[in-house]
Amino acid sequence: MRFHLFFPVLPLVVGLLAWAQFDAEAVLRVVILESLDADTASEVLPIFEAELDAQLAVDRRRVRFLRLHVSSSDLVPPLRRGRLADADLVVSFGSAAAASGSRALDGTATPHLFAYLPRELALLLTDAANAGGGAPTTGLTAQLPRGAAFAIANQLLASRNAPPLRIGIIHPSTSGQASSSTGPLAEAVVTPGFVAVPFTGSADDDAAVMVAQVTAAAAAAAASELAIDAFWLALDAAAPLAAMVQAIERHTGRPVVYAPSEAAVAAGALMSLAPEPRSTAREAASLAKQLLDGAAPLDVPVRAVRRVHFSLNLRTADTLGIVPSHELMELARGRLFR
Repeated sequence: MRFHLFFPVLPLVVGLLAWAQFDAEAVLRVVILESLDADTASEVLPIFEAELDAQLAVDRRRVRFLRLHVSSSDLVPPLRRGRLADADLVVSFGSAAAASGSRALDGTATPHLFAYLPRELALLLTDAANAGGGAPTTGLTAQLPRGAAFAIANQLLASRNAPPLRIGIIHPSTSGQASSSTGPLAEAVVTPGFVAVPFTGSADDDAAVMVAQVTAAAAAAAASELAIDAFWLALDAAAPLAAMVQAIERHTGRPVVYAPSEAAVAAGALMSLAPEPRSTAREAASLAKQLLDGAAPLDVPVRAVRRVHFSLNLRTADTLGIVPSHELMELARGRLFR
């Protein structure tokens, strides 16, 4: 009797074991490297994970995420390098994360997707991948329409009934002029009233060190013969921009007229033009699905984000004697700060 009861159950048990094995094999492993500030990470990463999870669920596939925070492009322990190489996909958010992941995956076949990158680093990683010097790579850049931020800033500054401001563009000296040929420094060359203010630093520096370096460069420029009236932060959107804005104003008494993040505007910068975090996370998820579906990264071109946000601090505008136009007020609707 016991045998007869067990016999019909045996195929069911075997089937369940087979299904469990199949189900375990269908789990995709995605490693997320991130070097974003805490606020951006808490907003962007859950959206990316939920969107990719939902897209894969349509095909009855599951994904297991592993998040690793990176504070330096050089610090990738051997254990983490192994996890990256064994993953089905590595996704990097932020410059330090992308550089770290690129080095760790050098010589492997693991696809590498990156987001929130300055155009210069995106091109560098893509060229390295095309030359066979690293893992197959693609992604999104934080590139904005050429001259867009300067055009808006000049429109705002033109409304002042006062002498023109002399604005120092703070940028890392390690980036070099060549890598800035399409960036704000190139725009400043043909824009009166802007001067370059380099500081010694890179994406490898932690937040406190970078804030100190930027503040020191700003203070030196403010005290020099350059006669700087305000500052422009030409930095990665993943940098600690809000802390920089507050430190610069505290140590120099000069405002920051531009920084590429909404958090920096909330902290006192006049304006920002930056990738919209939520839509960028969804775009990254769509690219991730293409790669997990088998698309070759080299066949998925690097592209700029599709949606950007303009933010404006009205208190800083008042302090500078700026009267924003109705069109700019409408453009910044929902992202106005005091």
